[in-house]
Amino acid sequence: MNDKVKGYILDGKKPVLTDDIDKVYECFHNEARIVKQEEIGKYYISTVFLCPWVIPDTYSVHNVILFQSTVFDKYGKELENKMYTIWEDAERGHEELVAKYKTKSDDKNPNFTPGQQQFIRDEIEKFIDRLFIDKV
Repeated sequence: MNDKVKGYILDGKKPVLTDDIDKVYECFHNEARIVKQEEIGKYYISTVFLCPWVIPDTYSVHNVILFQSTVFDKYGKELENKMYTIWEDAERGHEELVAKYKTKSDDKNPNFTPGQQQFIRDEIEKFIDRLFIDKV
């Protein structure tokens, strides 16, 4: 049995298991892993491929969360997360969250400023980095 830590990368929209950790690192820093990101009024919804690390006995795609949608408020606070195993489910889940938060959006509140958008992107990056580092 191979007891080496592996990771998932994307081949187009398909997750592929690899033991090339450099490729996993590159995947994590590649914008192609973004399924969708959009601002809905005072909410920011981000759905991404996580480029996860896996350990032996969990190599099956059915056991690994590969995609995640996160809803943030305009201050960068996480409000909701949804997780998926395939790209198509991530797209569908993202659209469900968009529909849900469109109904919650309050037009009296301003949209995100560019600074708030960057803050949220930075927080997403830090969150994913923590997930990524914790797997090493």
